[in-house]
Amino acid sequence: MTDIFTDGGISYFSAETSHGGTSDGDGLWKSDGTSSGTVQVASKTDLGGTGIDNFVKVGSDIYFTVIDSAGATLVKKYNGSTVSTAVTGNEVKNAVSGSGTAADYRIDSQSLWSAGGNLYFIAEVGAQSATWDIFQFNGTTTSRVTQVSSSSASDLGPVFELNNTVFYFSYVANLTGAEYGFDTIPATTRRSTTQGDGAFFYAIQLGRVEILPGSPERAYMLMNMAPNNYQTVVSFDGTTVSAVLDGTTRISYASFPTVVGTRVYFPGADANGDDSLWYTTGTAGTKIVPNVQGHYWNIPYYSSSVFGSLNNATYIFLQRGGTNYELWRSDGTASGTYLLADLGIGKYSSLNGVGWLYRAQDELFFPCASGSSTTIRVRKTDGTIAGTGVALDLTPAVTDPIRFAQASGVTYFYAQTSGAGRELHAVTPSGGQSSSTTSSTSSTTTSTTTPIGGGNSTTTTIGSNNNVTSSGIPSSSEIDTFPA
Repeated sequence: MTDIFTDGGISYFSAETSHGGTSDGDGLWKSDGTSSGTVQVASKTDLGGTGIDNFVKVGSDIYFTVIDSAGATLVKKYNGSTVSTAVTGNEVKNAVSGSGTAADYRIDSQSLWSAGGNLYFIAEVGAQSATWDIFQFNGTTTSRVTQVSSSSASDLGPVFELNNTVFYFSYVANLTGAEYGFDTIPATTRRSTTQGDGAFFYAIQLGRVEILPGSPERAYMLMNMAPNNYQTVVSFDGTTVSAVLDGTTRISYASFPTVVGTRVYFPGADANGDDSLWYTTGTAGTKIVPNVQGHYWNIPYYSSSVFGSLNNATYIFLQRGGTNYELWRSDGTASGTYLLADLGIGKYSSLNGVGWLYRAQDELFFPCASGSSTTIRVRKTDGTIAGTGVALDLTPAVTDPIRFAQASGVTYFYAQTSGAGRELHAVTPSGGQSSSTTSSTSSTTTSTTTPIGGGNSTTTTIGSNNNVTSSGIPSSSEIDTFPA
């Protein structure tokens, strides 16, 4: 199931429909949050393939990939009214003046990037050569833009824009001192990841690059470091590649960096090997967030959704001492770093094996349990104590809510529905259909929640913040379990 892609107040997603027990396969759908406004854009037959993935927007067009019946990746384009084929193996073949058939020029199904007003992807330069390069599609023409001739698609990418220049990461075999590095499109001087002590960085995790605004802009990413093969957060300003944590702390066991306003946050070990929460502004060094340092902290290392960002603060599930994993917020200062809500009162943790935060406009959504319950529900925070712990209960009951997105105030997510499989759900905005009442000790929401294609909704009052004082500092019942 693909991520939900939103653009211009509309969400796009793939869905499999069936009639009389016969599946139509994955089709492209769009929704404005209403049943009548949820329609199929193109069927599996229209697309000429299935397995929709990798949505990106270039200009006013939306691109995505599908897999045809022969297993080949096709790049499709939706211009707001019709879906057409943008790139196939045949266009790649023509771009390199190759021989053989289109099947010899495979497009990598996981590579699709928007940068500098163009679409970029990785493709094999003929099956006989068994090498891969990066190609560009400018809306009309496909062309090869690198001559790396890598032996693996995994040695190329991602492609991203930094300081009005398009960069890509690559591995070049036998290039002494610069096997791993960043190049520009068009090519200029290669920026090696090799450091003065001989260590070098490789493998950008999940191909995720975070751009910190500024002059210059800086890119941050989680990379592996050799020869020790640890992971650390790396900074790149278009010229210099360096570890954000250097010296004895460079081996940071870091997780994915997240840009929040003018700072980049990430969890990592300190010089003693203890979990700590770090941030950097890009120019004023790297600092440990006050109150989140020492042997009694545990910070979860999940995926790219470990951090949430909202109102110039970061949000993360943290465990301190004998307490549960709970939702904390920080703006990098001591007074601005505190527990938002104790949703897992007693021995139960509100994390409960989840811990992901999804940004949807002015709110963060997270699936978690509460109190003694092990049922996973959809909850949210607006960044305030009073607005944290609001629960949305759906009828029929759902489980495993994932992949949140928002368009024009409508919040979308997938959830498992008993007897109906995984469905797309929409939470309608306030104004007649929903309302919210909050206080410093409890949160209540009344929302219209609609499983797209049918279903009813109910409301509930869940989420007591009675272990948090009005100042945001944990109350004595919570502090009792904190180490001195």
